Amino acid sequence: MSLVLQGQVGRGEFSREVDVTVQHGEILAIVGANGSGKSTVLQTIAGIAALKSGRLSFDNVVWDEPITKIFTPAQDRHCGVVFQDLRLFPHLSLIANVAYGLRATGLSKQEAHARAAEELTLVGLDELADRKPGQVSGGERQRVALARALVLRPPVLLLDEPFASVDVSSRQGLRDLLPSLVQGYQGSVVLVSHDPEDVQALATNILAFG
Repeated sequence: MSLVLQGQVGRGEFSREVDVTVQHGEILAIVGANGSGKSTVLQTIAGIAALKSGRLSFDNVVWDEPITKIFTPAQDRHCGVVFQDLRLFPHLSLIANVAYGLRATGLSKQEAHARAAEELTLVGLDELADRKPGQVSGGERQRVALARALVLRPPVLLLDEPFASVDVSSRQGLRDLLPSLVQGYQGSVVLVSHDPEDVQALATNILAFG
């Protein structure tokens, strides 16, 4: 399976051409200056923004093709997304945050929490499952966001500056953790980062925007 984006992404007056393929199990890092379109690419893949022209497909299924008026809504693309601001629910426990997407698919609370507990164990947070986001560190919140994205086993995982808000020690732990998580689920990963160490540690391929 592969994610293929060939076309023009953009919003408003801004646009840029992108031609990239991300194979199953690869981590593509997108690097470049602020305003170069890195996050716009992620938003286009996720279905938050539409292509201006060209085609976006996954596993030979077209998600976005303006000329044929094909546009698959974000909720039907089954992408896992970790935003810069994480977007955890502050009033829910960590395990409830991770289980949220599973509950939305119709799983019972018991089933969803069982799977969420397994995912929290994988990211090393099983002992903190009943705490709320405000009661754990920034690095731990980041791990929760990753667990919430991965518990649905998405074919595509999108990471927008995933380590920007964590301290140096937590960042190294996350760098060590992410490749093992990706190997475990074998999806196509697109990572936006300003940090060359993140890119060097994680990426199997790089797309540089000037």
